[in-house]
Amino acid sequence: MKSLVLICILGAVLIGSIHAQKIEYKKAVGSYKFYQEDRPLSAKQLESKLDTLSDAYVLLEEAKMNRVMATVLNCAGGFLMGWTVGSQIAGGDPNWNLAAIGAGAMVLAIPLSISYSKNMKKAVDIYNNSLESISYSRPKYSLKFVANMQAVGLRMVF
Repeated sequence: MKSLVLICILGAVLIGSIHAQKIEYKKAVGSYKFYQEDRPLSAKQLESKLDTLSDAYVLLEEAKMNRVMATVLNCAGGFLMGWTVGSQIAGGDPNWNLAAIGAGAMVLAIPLSISYSKNMKKAVDIYNNSLESISYSRPKYSLKFVANMQAVGLRMVF
């Protein structure tokens, strides 16, 4: 009987200390950096944590599509601008219209990058809110060691 009481007390202490790890984010230049337990999370690690929640996963997929489109536009714009500047440096006849199109493509990528950051932040917020709803809060109790002339033991007050 005493071992059962001891197991129950130990179980209450352990359940009170169980909590899932939140994902934290910090503002960086033009985006957010994501951390868990003060360790940075890669995009793959973040995706594996968010894919269990359907709402967060929808935002994650939308964010990934925005990032891909922004990357394509930035690469194309950089290529067009570089080609034009390279032609100028090489002494050829540069087509400045291509440079303007490249600059326009890079400007179009800015809202997509912002949308990527916002959607990732929202997905992480959904993940963190789901953890709060399922995690256990620490029970309010006191555990004291009691000794008198007749017995020695632990007293738990709820």
